Amino acid sequence: MATAKFEDLPEFARRLPRLRAALRRQLRSPADDREFALAVIVGLLDCAGLRIGHRRHRQRTGAVGATTLQSRHLRKKPDGLLLTFPGKSGQKQTVNVEDPEIAAALIDLTRMPGPDLFVLEEGRITASMVNQFIAELMGAGFTSKDFRTWGGSVAATRALLAAPPPSIPEVARAAADWLGNTPAVARSAYIHPAILEAAARNITPTAKGGPVRLRADERLCYALISG
Repeated sequence: MATAKFEDLPEFARRLPRLRAALRRQLRSPADDREFALAVIVGLLDCAGLRIGHRRHRQRTGAVGATTLQSRHLRKKPDGLLLTFPGKSGQKQTVNVEDPEIAAALIDLTRMPGPDLFVLEEGRITASMVNQFIAELMGAGFTSKDFRTWGGSVAATRALLAAPPPSIPEVARAAADWLGNTPAVARSAYIHPAILEAAARNITPTAKGGPVRLRADERLCYALISG
């Protein structure tokens, strides 16, 4: 039986296009620096699957997430932006930011005083602020963690398109690579059970569902988890 977070995943996906449209508006015409920073962070959660990040975790273990990124973790590339930082358990994380608006916004933030990207004149952007922002845009009950569950499930769905059909461990590895964690954790916590069932039955997804403004791979995932 799916846990509550998996049961809510189709509804999360249905609300994603509205959230993304709101983020684009806020990136282009933010009300203030705080709104701009929050939009960048949520955009990162969406397009790159970063953990939210906590200052105390960075202080205690060195682990970095979206809210605790620093300028030194960014490197420009001809086709985008590369993030390199220590993740959970000290593992090096390398993440490509392919969304051009998010990449440009991050580069803009490096011009702010100080090493931290999300420390503004009025103070630091915290995980609780980000989760409140997400709730305002998507509705109560959704948090930063839902982006990783959705992203891991979509990555696992993409893996199902391979030929020959992949095994469950291969599907879990694909999700883990995107999430930056282990296949065991990806399988137990971030891949919807319906996708694992499809892998067990050698099913290649073809049906699409959900809002048309979702990406093609997301619509394949939606059809699997809501069927």
